[in-house]
Amino acid sequence: MNATEMTSMIEARCSQVQPEVDLMLEGMRAELKAGGVGNSLIQKCLQRYFEHSDSMADGLAVLLADRLALPPLSAEDLYSRFSECYDDEPALIETMRQDLQSAAQRDPAANGLYMPFLFHKGFHALQAHRVASFLWHRRQREDALLISSLCAAKLSVDIHPGARIGPGVFFDHGDGLVIGETAVVGAGSTVLHGVTLGGTGKQRGDRHPKVGTGVLIGAHACILGNIHIGNNSRIGAGAVVLRSVPEGHLAVGTPAINRPISTLGDAPAETLDHSFPGAVLEYDEL
Repeated sequence: MNATEMTSMIEARCSQVQPEVDLMLEGMRAELKAGGVGNSLIQKCLQRYFEHSDSMADGLAVLLADRLALPPLSAEDLYSRFSECYDDEPALIETMRQDLQSAAQRDPAANGLYMPFLFHKGFHALQAHRVASFLWHRRQREDALLISSLCAAKLSVDIHPGARIGPGVFFDHGDGLVIGETAVVGAGSTVLHGVTLGGTGKQRGDRHPKVGTGVLIGAHACILGNIHIGNNSRIGAGAVVLRSVPEGHLAVGTPAINRPISTLGDAPAETLDHSFPGAVLEYDEL
């Protein structure tokens, strides 16, 4: 593909993405006006990220730069780098739109789109990772690792920039989340705090879990090794998963045991339903 064809492709992608993103920005502004936010501290945030920003990409770049700035890097330094990435790859903003919708829909504490955008560090960490991953796969690996390390230091979320994460993913809280270099998290999945998608030793190469689409991973679950977690599966809180989990199954315990969950529905990442009726029945009989 020559430079002219590449430019045409990027422009076509921008024209498809921008209207929906602009509507989302206007929607957040409307939410805030309807809520009558008058606190002076919040007003400063609104002015910086919404009113003085030319676009959703610009507001997000400013927000991430503010969250991740750490000497000797200023917010201005990081803002320039984030802005360059959003200009080079408009799909990053479309993916952000899907992530933000997932966060607003799945988090019962979110009163509209503006709350996760402004306040939820799980959302911020995911957007920082997406920029780092973009740089990593463009062979700009020092910058990618720098953004990843800033995210770990400032947000307590440690995701290797080589990890691949699909759109519409929701990181609830995010604290203590660790995702290794060759891990994959499928589209529409929900991951709670303290989760580890790690390896099992010092081996190199493809060594981390591959999580399917629509998967719910409970708090402090550990999924270790190059194993597969099937679509629409549920990993219980605190589970230690050492073998693959079939599609539509629940894995609970240490080490985790797989059980079918077809009776509980097929969208655990959206419902965030952590229940296991069999376990409840056994507990109630004690």
